[in-house]
Amino acid sequence: MQDHISAAVPVFLKSCARFSTRADVAPLDSVAMSIDFGRVGDWRPLCETAAALPSGDDAAAREFFEQEFTPFAVAEYG
Repeated sequence: MQDHISAAVPVFLKSCARFSTRADVAPLDSVAMSIDFGRVGDWRPLCETAAALPSGDDAAAREFFEQEFTPFAVAEYG
């Protein structure tokens, strides 16, 4: 399968840039002010790791996402 997962890395880094100037203790979700997704400081190491990935390297990107994130299903019930 050829899915070019490395294309997701720059998108992830855009998210990192959005909160890069905020305090480590600030909730990641600045709209709801909820810590459901952690605090900014929790995400900084992930952003640094992603920034160091070789550009266009699908294998490295896949390893990063598989090692650092846990997939879960979202469904609409009703």
